[in-house]
Amino acid sequence: MNNRLLISAVLVATMSFGCRAKLELDSQVDGIVTALSECDHPALDEEIDPALAKELDAKFDGMCETIQWFGPLQSRRQTSIHVSPEVSKGTYDLEFENGELQLDLVLTDGDITMFEFTGDDWKRAKAALNAEKFAEYEVYSFDWLDPDGTPHAAGNKYAPGKVGYRFVVGGIEAKDGKFNLKVTTTIRNAQGKQLWRSPQPDALSFDQDDDGIMRTGNVTGSVTIPEPGTFQIQYDIEDVNAAETIEYTQAVVIK
Repeated sequence: MNNRLLISAVLVATMSFGCRAKLELDSQVDGIVTALSECDHPALDEEIDPALAKELDAKFDGMCETIQWFGPLQSRRQTSIHVSPEVSKGTYDLEFENGELQLDLVLTDGDITMFEFTGDDWKRAKAALNAEKFAEYEVYSFDWLDPDGTPHAAGNKYAPGKVGYRFVVGGIEAKDGKFNLKVTTTIRNAQGKQLWRSPQPDALSFDQDDDGIMRTGNVTGSVTIPEPGTFQIQYDIEDVNAAETIEYTQAVVIK
């Protein structure tokens, strides 16, 4: 074979490999979007590397909720590609019914080892979903805690002494990128008699996320109840920025 034929053969082989890589990337994009739009966790795990599946496990619900917000995928266009025998990288512009996204993904030995959605519409979708999920100013979850901050196995039953808790407040308003809460705690006995009230509210100030999406915050604290009985712990939680206060109560049993 002369040099010209050899060069031609190499070019044909390279082009063929590149086409296969592009088709493989295209197929993986469709698989990722379909699995997330249908909230099909097992289907996504089949598409991606096991290590990545483990990493994304806790993020799956939020990702599929966001992709569902965009509606049906209408078109995809590959904007860049880099291929080699071991690693292929692709970038796509995806157009959905309700917005556009960019998707970057990496295949290593045929398995997806990285993918990421970016773009202004991704942030817009997250903000819209967060605003919908936390539309009302209220306590969305509550946990009793051990001294080390882990959930208390006995629920609301404690020995006399320190009682730890954590609750999530949603629907709070930010001002200049900051949330500002004040919490007043009151303890009453089973007959409703006030036994203790914090002498002044606990002031809590914390930053909103850089994208201005977050509307929730965790409040962690503790009270000391030295004697047995059933008690009501009342939290008066003021959103300083919105000038709004809510009342939230939990019962605790001291044995």
